[in-house]
Amino acid sequence: MFASRLKRLEKRLGHPVRIECVTMDMSNAYRNFVEHSLHGATIVFDHFHVIKMINDKINKIRWLVKQAYGYRDYKYFRLKLFDLPSLKPRDSDC
Repeated sequence: MFASRLKRLEKRLGHPVRIECVTMDMSNAYRNFVEHSLHGATIVFDHFHVIKMINDKINKIRWLVKQAYGYRDYKYFRLKLFDLPSLKPRDSDC
């Protein structure tokens, strides 16, 4: 769909459209399209999806530790109460 719209735009302008940068989520479908259709365009992943992926991975680690050691174990509370990887106490602003 996007490829056909891009071709119509190029036809209307009379010259090829040069897209230098594309911001997107981390979907392989979008990435494959950009790599094959927009040669030379830089792919930038949006902040929201990068942070979400990191949080999902950390939560999975917390869940595995909780399953292995239980809720009251020191390692579980350390992962829950401190930021990784620096293990500094979280700000209480949020």
